[in-house]
Amino acid sequence: MRVLVASLVTAAQAQIDPATVVEIGKEIYEAIKDNQPVIDTTVDWAGAVPKGVTNWTQLENWQGPAQTDGYYIEFKDLGKKLTKFAWRFVWKYGGDMNGVGKYVTQAGIDIDTAYAYLSEHLDVEVNSLKPVNYGTSANPVGGVDIQVSVSSHGLFEKTTKVCTMTVKGDGTSALGTCEHGTFGHDGTAVVVWSQDGRAFFRSVLRSTDLDRSFLAQPVHRFEVTRLACRSGGGVDIQVSVSSHGLFEKTTKVCTMTVKGDGTSALGTCEHGTFGQSKPSNDLPAIDPSTVVEIGKEIYQAIEDNQPTLNTTIDWAGAVPKGVTEWTQLENWQGPAQSDSYYVEFKNGLGKKLTKFAWQFVWKYGGDMNGVGKYVTQAGIDIDTSYAYLSEHLDVEVKSLKPVNYGTSDAPVGGVDIQVSVSSHGLFEKTTKVCTMTVKGDGTSALGTCEHGTFGHDGGEAVVV
Repeated sequence: MRVLVASLVTAAQAQIDPATVVEIGKEIYEAIKDNQPVIDTTVDWAGAVPKGVTNWTQLENWQGPAQTDGYYIEFKDLGKKLTKFAWRFVWKYGGDMNGVGKYVTQAGIDIDTAYAYLSEHLDVEVNSLKPVNYGTSANPVGGVDIQVSVSSHGLFEKTTKVCTMTVKGDGTSALGTCEHGTFGHDGTAVVVWSQDGRAFFRSVLRSTDLDRSFLAQPVHRFEVTRLACRSGGGVDIQVSVSSHGLFEKTTKVCTMTVKGDGTSALGTCEHGTFGQSKPSNDLPAIDPSTVVEIGKEIYQAIEDNQPTLNTTIDWAGAVPKGVTEWTQLENWQGPAQSDSYYVEFKNGLGKKLTKFAWQFVWKYGGDMNGVGKYVTQAGIDIDTSYAYLSEHLDVEVKSLKPVNYGTSDAPVGGVDIQVSVSSHGLFEKTTKVCTMTVKGDGTSALGTCEHGTFGHDGGEAVVV
């Protein structure tokens, strides 16, 4: 029987060609669909591995995840933000086949921001393209192109911008064709100008004769009107800006006389920053100094050796009381990540039975109208999950104790993330726990943490 098994293994390995790189995972998937995040990082990824390999866990010595700088595509009209999508390319790298090659797995994106104004529609699609060996036959380096397509439409035609990044098994990356930054919704930059310290916007005014009626279409909350022709070749332009939503409608008006000699004269002009009155029963009061928890309090990351973590929904946050969605806050940064921790169980002979390695991750710095620093999408990123055939590995994540670590005037939200790693097989079940406090200023503090290598008889370290 042993001879037969060895022969089958040898035959399978003989069909693996490390020098030829092929793609595994998903070739195409949606990350945002009609303004809603639909990405599931458990299954939405691509890899570049040796021909003959069908599962990335057949390779060893994975590192990462690596991540690029942040990129964004933002559409504006007359200075008004319509849609914005910001992301980073992420991938794990360095996996090898019996010491040969450096390959890629779990290549995709990590979302920083997804925003759409009420009238707009945002869609994001991710494609993986062109698995290539960027090394040599003797020292292969797998790589794959990750292409992000961001589409936006509303009252205007649909506009799509594309950005491509090549990610490689040696941990490097190369930016390809990438349309990123801020665009007008017709593909051009938004025109903004300033005079005497006063900022104004201007659109293309189509009129063949000042004596004819002036036409200007309202765009969202802007209305432009010609009031009167002036002698000497001039006209008054009045801009009415109206805003409403959950609050009452408020309108501010600014008038400018523009003249044929290139000069202008500001008339009555309400400009700057204004508050809006709020009906007493519209929304719960927001208290920045009191920190509450959002997201999931408890979830499974590994269940009976299988990864069940879905980072789209499996996370926690620490935000101001009265806030129900982390997108109500602005200026998020990150994700930040801690050092890597692991819990490994071995038997008395030094045989590895189970191992789980992870990093704590979180986004930070979100504020409410410039006040406070808060936390969202706090959880873990899995580095390694291993179980011997006879063993059972389970990992549970809890979020605990949302706290204001700052002051009432300058609040800093924080939350504890607790990872419980359980292992059992022929021996009794053993559980080790590690807790990390993550904070809105980007810092973290390790709490009680049982990590390292343990024997399966109750936690004594294995002597090797």
